[in-house]
Amino acid sequence: MKRIYYILIGIVVIAIVASVLVLQAFNQQPKFKGYVFNPPLNTSDFVLYDQNNQSIELNQFYGKVIAMSFVYVNCPNVCPVIIRNFVTVAKTLNSEGYSNQYVMLLISVDPERDKYQAKAYLESLGAPSNIHYLVGPESTLKSVWYAYGILVEKDGNGTNYTVTHTAIVFLIDKELRRVVSFGNPTIIASQWTPNDLLNDMLILIRQ
Repeated sequence: MKRIYYILIGIVVIAIVASVLVLQAFNQQPKFKGYVFNPPLNTSDFVLYDQNNQSIELNQFYGKVIAMSFVYVNCPNVCPVIIRNFVTVAKTLNSEGYSNQYVMLLISVDPERDKYQAKAYLESLGAPSNIHYLVGPESTLKSVWYAYGILVEKDGNGTNYTVTHTAIVFLIDKELRRVVSFGNPTIIASQWTPNDLLNDMLILIRQ
């Protein structure tokens, strides 16, 4: 009788220990730093051209993790932060052996100037080839902006104008679904760092 009692006690102890280990493992799993879409949002396909005049279609990256944002070269504030963060994260991912498992897309909100300046701008930052700066006809870009909820307004005339636009980064998973977003990194309420972006991209890459 005592033997059965001790066996039962042992089973209970083992079950408790196993439960604790499972909970610890769950709590130690990396968590997203950005805003998580639940459920994930669909993406809208498009075809644009990158800084090397290479045709780029969103759907061609099925199976890879995509970081995507909307920027312009002459932006005085938010865009340089986003682009530098992209470059930093891309270099880190490449150094850790993930160069074939992701891409980064920077979609122009100022095609009039970006089509001439984007290539030199990325080269000046030492941007890896995983980063594509996408331009195209304004009519095509407008449909992309609309599909992703991006407000774009040109302020001023001549060549010294600025562009007011939605500052957001989408992380798209391997099945081409928008899973995570980051907001304007220059506003305290939505600030994020390269490490935050790296964390979330690695979670999606490893899934």
